[in-house]
Order: sequence, then C-alpha cells, then structure tokens
Amino acid sequence: MIHEYQQLDEGAVRERSAEQIRAAVRAAHMNDDLGWSEAAMREDFPAFLGVLHDHLHRLAGSAMPLGLHTFGVAASPELRLGTVMQQLGEPYYRALGLDPDELFAADFRALREGRAYRTLQRYLRDGGEIAKVADPRLREQLLRARELDRQLADTGELEALLAGLAGRFVAPGPGGDPIRNPQVPSGRNLFAFEADKVPTRAAYEAGAEAFGQLLESYRAEHQGRAPEKLAFSLWSSETMRHLGIVESQALHALGLRPRWDAGGRLLALDIVPTAELGRPRVDVVLQVTSVYRDQFDGFMRLLAEAIERLAALDEPGNPLARNSQALERRLRERGVEAPLAQRLSRLRLFGNAPGDYGTGVTQLTLDSTRWDDDSALAEQFLRRLQYAYGSRDWGVKLDGGNLFAEQLKGVQAAILSRSSTLNGVLSTDHPFEYLGGLSLAVRHLDGASPALYIADLRQRQPRTTAAAQFLASELRGRYLSPQWIAAMQREGYAGSLEMLDLANNLWGWQAADRTMVRADQWQALHDTFVMDRRELGLAEWFETHNPTAQAQIIARMAEAIRKGYWDASEQTRRELAERWRQLAAAGAGEVGAATTREFIERMAGGFGEAAAQAEGAAASGAGETVSGRVLEEVAPPPSGEPQPWLRLAAAVLLALFAAGAVRQSVVNRRPMENRS
Repeated sequence: MIHEYQQLDEGAVRERSAEQIRAAVRAAHMNDDLGWSEAAMREDFPAFLGVLHDHLHRLAGSAMPLGLHTFGVAASPELRLGTVMQQLGEPYYRALGLDPDELFAADFRALREGRAYRTLQRYLRDGGEIAKVADPRLREQLLRARELDRQLADTGELEALLAGLAGRFVAPGPGGDPIRNPQVPSGRNLFAFEADKVPTRAAYEAGAEAFGQLLESYRAEHQGRAPEKLAFSLWSSETMRHLGIVESQALHALGLRPRWDAGGRLLALDIVPTAELGRPRVDVVLQVTSVYRDQFDGFMRLLAEAIERLAALDEPGNPLARNSQALERRLRERGVEAPLAQRLSRLRLFGNAPGDYGTGVTQLTLDSTRWDDDSALAEQFLRRLQYAYGSRDWGVKLDGGNLFAEQLKGVQAAILSRSSTLNGVLSTDHPFEYLGGLSLAVRHLDGASPALYIADLRQRQPRTTAAAQFLASELRGRYLSPQWIAAMQREGYAGSLEMLDLANNLWGWQAADRTMVRADQWQALHDTFVMDRRELGLAEWFETHNPTAQAQIIARMAEAIRKGYWDASEQTRRELAERWRQLAAAGAGEVGAATTREFIERMAGGFGEAAAQAEGAAASGAGETVSGRVLEEVAPPPSGEPQPWLRLAAAVLLALFAAGAVRQSVVNRRPMENRS
C-alpha cells in the first residue's frame, strides 16, 4: 500500500489511498507502536509515512528463531539455508544485485522463492559447481556459505559433552550470536574475550554514536532538554558480545576517555576537559549483574576510581560533583562521619553482595497475589542490589539506609542493551527484572518512571530505541507471527512453555512499568493464544500437548485484569472464563493461586454454566502459583524404546541435574545470562 501511495499523483485517489493506510495502521495499533497519535498522524502524514515505511522494513528484516534447538541435532537443511542467507547478509545480497532493504519486504513465504535463497539451494543442495561462478564476489560469498553450512550441520555437541564428562579436552571457542558472529560453531567450551580490553577502541567509537542517539531521543521526547542523570544496566553476556559499547555510552556521558596499552588492554580512564567535551557532563548510576561483577571487576575498579575523581572535580556544571556533595550532606546529617560520607557519596556502581546472585524480583512479580502495590517489587530490587563497588569500598552497604536508593534519586532515563538476534525483551525474564527493576525503583523513589531505552546492537550500526517500541516490535514481529507459532507447535510440550514464558514476561513488564504494555497488546495475546483468531488449531494443540500451559496463560491474563492493569471488555472476560471452563473439564488441573481462581469464577458468574463448572474445578486448596516455566506432570506421547547408550547418558545427566538442584536449594538463584 505504501509503495502504491508513493507512485500516485496528488488528488482524490492519493488521499483515498492515504486514508486506507491510516485505517490499516489504526486497526493494527501500529501508530501506537511508533508513538504517534491519530491527530499527529493526520497532521503530518508524509513524516509518519516515512517512519512507518522504515519501521516495516526493520520488522520484515529482523531475525526470528524458528522452533527450539535440540541438543546434538542440526537444524533441517531447509532451515540451515535460511540461516546461512542471513549470516552472509548484505555482501551476498549485493553480489546478486539485490536491494537488501527490499529483500525482506515480501511475505515470508515468498523468501524461499527469491533469488537469494534459490542461489544457495542450487550451489549447496543441488550440486551446482561454485568454481564455475564467473563473478568473483559471488563466488567468494558462496564459498563462505558452504563453510557456514558445514558448521551448522556438524554441531559436535554430543561429542563435546561426552568428552567433558569423561575429563577429556573440549575445544574452546568464543561466545557470540549466530547472525552477528556466524563463525561461532556449537559444541565448544565457551570463553569470554579478554576482560581487560573492555571497552575496545571500536566499541568506544560506536559508543559515541550510541550515546549521541540516546541524547537525541531523550531531547525529542522532553522538549529539547538533555538528561542530567542516567542509569545503565550492565550484563556480562551482553558485554561479551558488544565488547563494551554500553560501557562506552556511560564513559561518553561522564566525559571519560580510555587509555590503552599497545596490546589494547585498558590502563586508565582519563577525564575529558569540559572545553573539549563541548557539553555538560551527565551523572550516571551503573547497576551490574553478579556475573558481570565476577568477570569485569577490573573495569569496574578503573571506572569507580575515575568517577571518584570526577566527583571531586571543581568545575561549573558538573552534576556528578553536585549530586555527590548533596548526598554527602544528607549522610552527615544522619550521623555518618565526614570521610566515610564523602566516600559513599561518590560511589556509582551497585549490585548484589559479594557471592550473592539474583534479585528475587522475577519470582515476586510472577507471584502476583502476594503483593497489592508495586512498591513491594521496588523494595525487593533495592534491597538485593544495594551493595556499592568502588576503588576502596568493595561490596559495601549503608548501615541504616540504602545507598543505591539514594543514588537512583533523580535518574531520568535507564538503558539496557540487546545484542543477540536470539533474545529480545520478551524472550526471558531478565530484561524486566533489571531494566524494569530500575523503573520500579526510580518511580518508587521519585514518583515518576524514568524514560526507558534499549541500545539495539543486533546490527552492525547501533540504534537507540524506546523500550516500549522495542517490545511492541518484538511482540508483533515474532510472537504474534504465524510462522513463530507454527514452529513452536512443532516442538510440542516445549513449545507450549515458550508461549507461557511470553505471557509471563509480558506481565513482568506490565508490573514493572505500566507504560510498557498496552491494552491492545493484551487483547492481541488473548485473540492469538486463547481464541486462535489466526486459525492455527491452538485449542486442540494445547489440549494435546499441555492444557495446563494455556490455563496458566489465561490465569496470567486474569491477573492483569484483576489488578487493574488491563480493562478487558466483557466479551474478552467471557471468552477467558469459558475457555478456562473447557480446560478444567479437559483435566488441566488446578492452576493459579486461590485468589486468581476465585476472580475467574466471578468473571464466569454472569456467563451461564461457566460459573458452576469453574467453581467445581477451582474449589479446593491454594493451588499452584504461576511462576515462569512451571513444569506440570504431563504424560509424554508414546515413542520408541531408547537405545541403551541414551539411557546411560540420560542417567548421567539426571545425576548432574540432581546435584545442581541440591546446590540450588542452598544458594540464591543465579541469573542465567547465557539465555539473555
């Protein structure tokens, strides 16, 4: 429609085409995804059309994992070709004379009929001779494609696992992303790059661009005002992939410049004079995960020392010094001795206590009947991450107070990076746990949420996106896609857990920041996974593979309604209650806390026999609390008798899992950063 509109001359036909585009956009709530009101869309339609056009191209070109990886089993030859095509990227498309921007604009089913896919099919599957390709650029790309395909076909995972269990050597390899870093094979003993090189020179340069985008985005949303105080969430898994781009954003905000030795190792962080900086410094607070603290303590110490020097710097317009002095005065008024008050006021890096892992925010958020006010979530976040890390004080907390809370006061924006094509902000709970946790904490302290941004580092060029827009794009482009849903259906029981994770993580964001999730997005989730408006056979599929998962999805939606986050229509409430009744009759079991079940009973009360059926299914006991991936006992479909060696391997793995479970019972939950 957009391309047709662009080809029309001014006149009635063009205006009718514009109205059709606006109507389609409103129906899909895509203007809400982009932050455009209907009035703004009408007032400046050409500008909106440009934004919409670029957005649709980004959605179409974004990578989407299809299904789940089975350990030791390569993907199908057909899917591997699609992966190789994305790994080759623009150089391959241009060698074929194709426009990368338009390549993914068509329906996804048409991609396999396109020239890029068919060329790989010819030379990697149908026996075409690469040596006879005349164009040297294309020949080089096809040779690389053949090697990438070979790596994808030979995972080496089972062999590496058995070698490790037997105490033999397992070949090392760097961690990465299958699209951004396609040289990474599976079946390797993953290691991080050299931690003392964070940030790399290239990352520091990219961080300047990313920070510039952040300033531009913030000013555009705040009447031209620049932020004075920012918060960053630093994760080990992210830094391993982007090599310090987010750290560099913080350095540029503060006005710090890395100094490296000849081998690229970080020696110090030097202060950039304000005259050279050309703008005011920005105060920063850095929340680090426990794994980050364990792996990048050297960088943390250098950064803490540089921040302490900045806080002591006597220069006009230095918010870091001003905020530190104000906090020092407050601490002294509370009876903290002057030297200690000064040291504490200059600390900006916070995380768990040494040896402690996790926040507990995820579990509490999902156990939504345990709290009535989100201040409980904020206090949990602040309590677990209140330990400060400085050049002299390592893992200390303020007696009788919370230093993390004091430093978070006044934060105007918070930033988290996403650098893997596999994971976004809905694929795991950690984004709402940490970035959402920062939003909860600042709102609890200041009465207003900070602006939330995602440093999108999944492509070669960094891009800063409002977190709500990033979530909306991920939800629309991946989880509501028939292609993604069909791939998960093929996974059976495991696929149902991915759909449940989606509902739980959407709820996590809703609880963390009301502005992150809209009513129409909950409605889309209901229409897709409960009512099956896309006619994918989901009702029968859930009943076959895991009816409890769909019941848990409904329970999560009911909690969003019960707690006032989603004002669902009467029809939607009726549909939820009726489907709940059907699942209860199908033996889904007791799902959700008693409060949730009682609420669904009340929803069903006005809808005929649903009330009686639901009451019978949910009358007894406190029931099971919905919390992330809840593994219900479900009889597996019949399968062939496993081979003896598989039984042996399974026994070994079960023993390992049992040992891990025992250990897990006595230590705090560690964040699974490799998933995020």
